[in-house]
Amino acid sequence: MKKRILRRTFYTFFSIILLYTLMIIITVTLFNFNYFSQQNDYKNQNFLNSFSHTIDAKISNAFHYVSTISKQASIREYISNSNSSLLYFPTIYDDLVNSLYSTDNVDVNVGITKVSDKYVVSQDGYFTLTDYFNHLGISEDLMTSPQFIEQDKNNNFYVIDDKYQQNVKNTTFISKNYNHQFDEYLYIFISIPNEKLFPQELENMEGSFYLDKHVAGPTEGSPTIAGAKESENFEDLTIYHTKDNKILYSIPSSVLKSMQYSYSVEETKFLQFEPDFVSVLMLFGLCLFLLGGIILYFATIKSYNPIQDILNTLNEYFPISFKDNKGNKFSELDYIIGNIDNIQHKNKELEERINDSLSVLQAEFFSSVLFGTINKEEISHKLMELNMEKFNGGGIIAIVSIESPDSEREDIPNTNLLVLRNKVITLINDVNNELPSIQIAIDYKNICIIFPYKEADRVNDQLTEVTSYVDKKLSIKLTFSVSEPVESIYNFNMAFIEAMELTLKKYMYAANPLNLFSSREPLINDDSYSYSLDDERFLMNAIIDNDLELARKLVQDILDENLQCLYLSTINTIKFKYVLLNTVKRLLNYYDRSINEFSLQNKGLFDLLNSNDKDDIHFSFKEIFEVLFHNFIISFKEISDPTTLRILDFITDNFQQDLSLTDISIKFGLTEGYISRLLKKNANINFKKYLNNLKINEAKELLKNGNHKVNEVSTLVGYKNVNTFIRIFKQQEGIPPGEFSKLR
Repeated sequence: MKKRILRRTFYTFFSIILLYTLMIIITVTLFNFNYFSQQNDYKNQNFLNSFSHTIDAKISNAFHYVSTISKQASIREYISNSNSSLLYFPTIYDDLVNSLYSTDNVDVNVGITKVSDKYVVSQDGYFTLTDYFNHLGISEDLMTSPQFIEQDKNNNFYVIDDKYQQNVKNTTFISKNYNHQFDEYLYIFISIPNEKLFPQELENMEGSFYLDKHVAGPTEGSPTIAGAKESENFEDLTIYHTKDNKILYSIPSSVLKSMQYSYSVEETKFLQFEPDFVSVLMLFGLCLFLLGGIILYFATIKSYNPIQDILNTLNEYFPISFKDNKGNKFSELDYIIGNIDNIQHKNKELEERINDSLSVLQAEFFSSVLFGTINKEEISHKLMELNMEKFNGGGIIAIVSIESPDSEREDIPNTNLLVLRNKVITLINDVNNELPSIQIAIDYKNICIIFPYKEADRVNDQLTEVTSYVDKKLSIKLTFSVSEPVESIYNFNMAFIEAMELTLKKYMYAANPLNLFSSREPLINDDSYSYSLDDERFLMNAIIDNDLELARKLVQDILDENLQCLYLSTINTIKFKYVLLNTVKRLLNYYDRSINEFSLQNKGLFDLLNSNDKDDIHFSFKEIFEVLFHNFIISFKEISDPTTLRILDFITDNFQQDLSLTDISIKFGLTEGYISRLLKKNANINFKKYLNNLKINEAKELLKNGNHKVNEVSTLVGYKNVNTFIRIFKQQEGIPPGEFSKLR
């Protein structure tokens, strides 16, 4: 009876398992193929549509740049005169180089010629037309092409055909502008590296992306095109199925006439019954049936257990037991307990995988926020979904850049830089425990760190610790640029742009390579202009000491010497402009004022600084410092409040003691808060800073005399701790008191 029941159960289970297995295999295979095919198709369309707009924007910017440069006075003079072109090339070269500083892509090569004179001027120098073509990797046959020599008296902007492009790494555009007034053509060549223009990483790595001539549709009887249809997801995008089992996605360029972007990929394949595939399929089927047979066998045995339990109960009950190969008995419960450790280990691995996936999703989300590619309506939902609500209140963006440790490593390959960057990110995570943050790799050398905190000093200290730790571990130098704190995650995009601009500026102009506009780092001297650390210190001390006459004279001397007496180049003028802005930032920080707020209140003056004209810079800075003088310099003669005057006299007479607000409060019978507000309102003074200023000025006089040691001076001016004295002295004067005493 037992064998008959087991046999019938086995046959029944076998039939059901076989039927459902076949149904599941067929259904899942078809569903996965459908889903994978549609997903692949949409990704490819989205990729082409997105990058076509990106490339069109780059080409449009190039066209706008061409339009701007062609309107320069030097270009008009060049077109209108028949004199030797070399007479006008120096002026055109200066305009060309200066205008290129305002473009984002410094790799663009621009050349300008009338063709008729056979000479070209570019930022690389002067060339004959033939030499310039060789310089760009363009065939000389272009000079005889109809499109190049056609006298149609129209303005055209087009890309050079592939048959004339010998340098496959660049794409060259020609802007042919006809000047009706002088009956002359102006040709402007713009050569852009393909790695900057076209995507370097494709959605399908086996696909190909290229720019070719636009064809309205497949011609009848075409040997390559088998069928075409319009995209349902993106306007103007067309999908062609070729006869060689490929899919060609095409979308016309909105900037270049008769040109289109094409993206060719292999069609998604379902099944290919090749000999190897059949063998693998048979092996898979055999394994599946063996596994099913084993499961079926145990399931059949298990199905008889209820009957066995009834028989055991009728025949004197005893607990069901199992035996291993050695005859040892164990219960099913023991089997489960023995596997608990394995289950826990698997759960831990699963949690780690989930956490890793969460980190990737968080980084992808913040990338979309920083680059402004996410809808604002989705941000709050994503924050909750990714457990990052703490970033909703804004924070600070920092860009950390990897500097080559020595000249021998400046040309290291990108793959090695990628490994180096990953090591740096790992070390940042080791140190960055005090301030939790998100790290996003921007490129091989730049890492974006997002802090959900607005305390700039804490962030600056943390980044300084990180750079020191990485320098110690890897012997490389890190620099960083920090944005102003923002109040909402919706402003992270602007903060990121600000931090990236600071990163770019620190390589081009910044006096301080560690942190542009830093309120804590001293100004670094530069021989390209006349503005030293001492000059800045004298100016700031004059303002802090409320010496209006001296402060005005120092500002006038600094501006006159650099912008009128010295013949600074454009680059050195820009450098001087930014280091003087550094001084403005430090001065505002001293009085707890925001540079952003101050610049908005004086927007006209700061807008004028966008010019590189020396007269504009001179006027703007003179007026900016006048505003600062008006805000911060208050003569004690102007103070009419008698209580304020008595408090100031008391501070002046007793600053050499360990004086505090509590002492003043007891002396005058006023609260500490009221005294602070009184000094701020009537004298524009912060008690602590004013007291330290008096102490440091007295310390400087004592150090100049050379009769006292540093620790003695510290005691004489009222500091109990000499380390505190040294720290405050260095913070205010830029150098330690010991070095200051050597300069007397």
